[in-house]
Amino acid sequence: MEDLVQLIDHLDAPEVVLVAHCHGSFPALGAADRRPERVSRIVYVSAPLPMDGFSVHGLVCEFEPDPAVRDGWRQRSEQVEDGWRLPPPSLDDAQARSSIAGVPADALARLVRLAAPQPLGTLTQPLRLSGAAATLPMSGVFCTGTGMSIAMVESLVRSGDSRFQVLTEPHVAFFELDTGHWPMLSVPDGLAGVLLHAAAGEGQRVTA
Repeated sequence: MEDLVQLIDHLDAPEVVLVAHCHGSFPALGAADRRPERVSRIVYVSAPLPMDGFSVHGLVCEFEPDPAVRDGWRQRSEQVEDGWRLPPPSLDDAQARSSIAGVPADALARLVRLAAPQPLGTLTQPLRLSGAAATLPMSGVFCTGTGMSIAMVESLVRSGDSRFQVLTEPHVAFFELDTGHWPMLSVPDGLAGVLLHAAAGEGQRVTA
């Protein structure tokens, strides 16, 4: 998160649009919370909704109904090397942990080859927010190949959980892409188009 804050501070631009993929939603929101005057919008691509006081791991355990998924996270924490870092995923791991629909074989092989170890703290450290970014424009891009969709957001809102009411605010909009978890590899042109529409403030709204 601090790296993102430093990047924002050194960019020669009055405002930036932060685009976060997967668990990158946590440091992105954390950075926006610290520099809200510099961020014009946050776009979450195939990413969970970060919440104050939750870590990535805590959010999965709270809202993931599938015990196998939760066990998978526990098993990952048991693979820690040197007491602090997770090894990069193998090809089998990448295929098992997320939808790779539409990703060409050479792109998948490159993804695995360039993958780096990940500090365990990025998954277990809770996100602490001041609330400064609460009203920043936000866009969500759902990759339907992962089972996520705008209909799912509507279901969460109907559940009555107050934590999801923010998704009905007028500064929040959504898009769908018919692909798997890695749209930058499977449909790069489609993702680029969606990001431009998101930056322009377009997208589908959800009402309470």
